[in-house]
Amino acid sequence: MLEERKLSADSSVDALLKRIPSSLYRYSGLGGERLEWMRRLVVESELYFVAPSLFNDPLDFKIPTSFEAPGDVIDKHWRDLAEKSFASMPAEEKEAKIQGLIRDSGTSDGRKRLEQKLLGVLANNGTACFATDPTNMLMWSYYADGHKGATVRFGMDLDRILALGTAFKEQGTDLFPVEVEYEEEFPNCNYYTADKHDRIKVVLGTKSAAWKHEGEWRIVLPGRCDCYLKIPPQIITAVILGMRIGAKEEDAIRGWLAKRSPRVELLRVVHKPNSFRLELAPA
Repeated sequence: MLEERKLSADSSVDALLKRIPSSLYRYSGLGGERLEWMRRLVVESELYFVAPSLFNDPLDFKIPTSFEAPGDVIDKHWRDLAEKSFASMPAEEKEAKIQGLIRDSGTSDGRKRLEQKLLGVLANNGTACFATDPTNMLMWSYYADGHKGATVRFGMDLDRILALGTAFKEQGTDLFPVEVEYEEEFPNCNYYTADKHDRIKVVLGTKSAAWKHEGEWRIVLPGRCDCYLKIPPQIITAVILGMRIGAKEEDAIRGWLAKRSPRVELLRVVHKPNSFRLELAPA
């Protein structure tokens, strides 16, 4: 049973993993470096994690951090942090450092500096983005080069999720999924009351309600970006060709799949007759 098998040491992440749809889809164009991203994903089972600075939404990753908190909470936070980060520092120097951080967190300029540091840290969290619908007209338009690209289907049943988590651990990281939430207003993200994972979830997992049709999920790679991670080959279950894919790109994908093990389905998105909808068909 799914509920009897723990997927993550973090209970909130564990609960999230159990809500992931049975399949997720990664849309991609096939021009320039994206063709290599697709080749490495399909042939070598390597998933690319992009830096948040490359997101197409100008308000993505722009949620401000609140530094409002009672004085004793602020004091305790910086003292606890100093014990972990400045353990070998002489006592007087450490105390001066703590007092400087406390002062900074109480001024407008200081808070701006702290927020910039936090955003700098979060900017190094690589992200792989997924959708839940392989026949979404807008997703093919935005993320698959106007229907000239392809999408890869990821099987997210329990066994595959467990294998993915194991693969991540073997590469020195944890499986950290984020289900994107859509809001009209920026959510509150308090530096002192939210832990590191909560801040990542809020900042990298909240978008404008204008994007709600995407139904997006993300896998975040804390502290690393612009890099590939190996994933279990069996997690890829299909490649879906766009309606306008070029013959050269289609031939390349067919060649990659012919040499791939385990084999995966090759599908094509097509026009559903007498409608403005799309559907999948064998390619």
